Amino acid sequence: YYSPFTGGGRIALAEVGGYDQQDINCYQHQFSSDATVTPIAACYGGYCGPTNSATEDTKATYAGETTLDIDVLAGLDPSAAVDVYEAPYPVQGGSARPNEFAAIAAAADGGDPVVSISYGWCEARVSAAGEAADEQLLFERMALQGQSVFVASGDNGADPCEGNQLGVDSPASDPWATAVGGTSLSNASSPPSETVWNDTDNPPANSEDPAKNATGGGVSDHWIRPPWQVAPGTDNGDHDN
Repeated sequence: YYSPFTGGGRIALAEVGGYDQQDINCYQHQFSSDATVTPIAACYGGYCGPTNSATEDTKATYAGETTLDIDVLAGLDPSAAVDVYEAPYPVQGGSARPNEFAAIAAAADGGDPVVSISYGWCEARVSAAGEAADEQLLFERMALQGQSVFVASGDNGADPCEGNQLGVDSPASDPWATAVGGTSLSNASSPPSETVWNDTDNPPANSEDPAKNATGGGVSDHWIRPPWQVAPGTDNGDHDN
C-alpha cells in the first residue's frame, strides 16, 4: 500500500546467511525503490559472512528469510540504506541462535540507528541466566548508543514452543527491544485498515501446521515488566508483555 514516508535513513538487519540479489532487484524495480543494500560480514565459529559447508536446502531457507526482510524494508522506505549483517549459516543440525547473536553484536558495533531482527526462539528453551542475559546486555548497550531495536514476535501464535502451552518468543520478549507483531490488511486505504494476523482457523492450503499461522505475543517468564510499560493492557502482574 502507498506510504508517504521516505525517511532515507540507515537500517540494520541482523541475519543468518546471504540473500537472493536477483529477487531484490526484481522487487525494487516493481515498486520503484532506490534503497541501497550493503552486505556486512559477521563472524562466528571461525567463519565470516554467509559461508561454511551448509547444505543447499539450509542456505535456501535462510536466504529466503533474509531476502524477504530486505524486500519489506526496501518497499517501506524506498530511499533507505539497508546494512545487512550476515552471520554464517549454522552447521548441519545446529542451532542458528549463536549465529544470530553474532549478527546482532555486529549490528551493535555498526551503530545504525534502527536495527531489525526477524528471528526468534521459544523463550522457555532459552536460558534466562545465559543466552537471554547476554542478549539483554547487548540490547542495553544498543539503547545507550541510541539504537532502536525491533524484533519479530513470531508466527506460532501463543504457542511458540509448540507444546500446547502459552509462551512468547525470545528475544522479542526482552524489555530493551520492541516486539513487532503481525497484522492483516483488509484494504489498502491511507491509513490502511488492519487487524491482528490470525489465520489459525483458516490456514493457507499449503500450511504444514495451522497453529503456525498467527502473530506471536504474550507474557514473558524471564523478564520483569519495566516501568515504561505500565499502561492499560494485559494484566500480567510484574512480568514483561
